[in-house]
Amino acid sequence: MNEAKLFSHFPEIQSDELVLSKITALDLNDMYDLCSNETLYKYSSSSAKKNKAVVYNMITQFDRDFNHKKAIYWGIYQKNAHQKMIGLIELFDFNKSVDMVTIGYMLNESYWGKGYATRAVHLALDFLFCTADINRVQALIVSENIKSKRVLLRNRFTYEGTVRQGMYWDGIGIVNIDIFSILKKEYVV
Repeated sequence: MNEAKLFSHFPEIQSDELVLSKITALDLNDMYDLCSNETLYKYSSSSAKKNKAVVYNMITQFDRDFNHKKAIYWGIYQKNAHQKMIGLIELFDFNKSVDMVTIGYMLNESYWGKGYATRAVHLALDFLFCTADINRVQALIVSENIKSKRVLLRNRFTYEGTVRQGMYWDGIGIVNIDIFSILKKEYVV
């Protein structure tokens, strides 16, 4: 794991269509649209946010987590849409001993079904494997979240198994969690 590539400055990644970049206070309205949508939190370990002050505090916490080398939160932006944030990707639980990170993502419901989540995860994987020298990327998905599983499978993640009734998630209760992963040697650009 190349910690300098991860945390020396906030990484920005671009494709022809998308940008993964730092979420700032300028994104508050887009972030609130995302975080206040109950549908998006149906399979999340936290609950939808009820006011913008809470979302603003989340954005400032993203900075603190990055500065403490604990997490990276990227906004997913459409490149030619005046910095419209359409979703987010989070990288957390960095494990230096095995060069591993856990990935999570969320996309504004208006952009579902268009391949944005799949392409954004691919951009993140490209950075993690080719620039940051990560060896393993994993995702933990509530078993019923079929759409999220499809994003992972399109990115060549491997289903490793289900932790039955192994986690408690706010707003849901005890859940089954499916574990997916991809290794650097399995990644195809």
